[in-house]
Amino acid sequence: MRFFKRSTLRERRLVKRDTGKVSILVCSPDFDRPLAKKCLESIKAHTTGFEYELLLLENGKYGSFSHPEEINRAMDFARGEHFVTLDDDIEVTPGWLEALLVHSAPDVGAVGCVNLNLQEGHKGSVRQVGGFVRKDGSVVSYNKNIDAPMLSPFVCSCCMLIVNREIKFPTIYNKYYHEAHYCLENWLAGKKIVVSPHKIYHFGGGTMESLGYSRSDIHAISDRDRKVYVDYWNDNVAVDRLISKLKTQVPFDLK
Repeated sequence: MRFFKRSTLRERRLVKRDTGKVSILVCSPDFDRPLAKKCLESIKAHTTGFEYELLLLENGKYGSFSHPEEINRAMDFARGEHFVTLDDDIEVTPGWLEALLVHSAPDVGAVGCVNLNLQEGHKGSVRQVGGFVRKDGSVVSYNKNIDAPMLSPFVCSCCMLIVNREIKFPTIYNKYYHEAHYCLENWLAGKKIVVSPHKIYHFGGGTMESLGYSRSDIHAISDRDRKVYVDYWNDNVAVDRLISKLKTQVPFDLK
């Protein structure tokens, strides 16, 4: 396991020299959080039969952070043949890694999976199975269960196998929309975005509050990132052609 902590002043790395076939990144503001502990327990319990390295990155605990920048940094730092990024509020389930890796191919950019809700009162309901960003920046999540792999405009980076490491996550975003942008770049480069029917659990929400952000702060960051996405892509003719093509390939309405 390798651990590297991010602060606004310096970076500290404690490195155990073990090469893994799969590099698994988990970002968290604090690995002492109950959700983060359960996440790591699920990885250790359900990642069997693989040689892997676990990269733990504490982000934002000591100041501002950029999630896409941190994923990029970890991709450069990772030694595994395959790279997976996870949020700290997910719990993986038996067979999760196999279910992602089976879809790794030269024509694939990234692979996601079915996100089930982990929150009390909603546990087990489908949270997200891929999604789409409209021209106004509003996000449409596909939330019907699937029994077979499907294509999607984007998949959530809370649990993502990044197959195409030549394309980096865009650092023009702070917290939101970076995975939608990354996936769209892959589509434009001729790479598919695949959703595995395998199910993991995702709590969702709460991380920003734990860093001291108010609800108004969170909305401001989200609105800012949404505007960046809209300004970047809205006048791109290639994107319009791509969406027209995807309309025939994905099981939900792209409007």
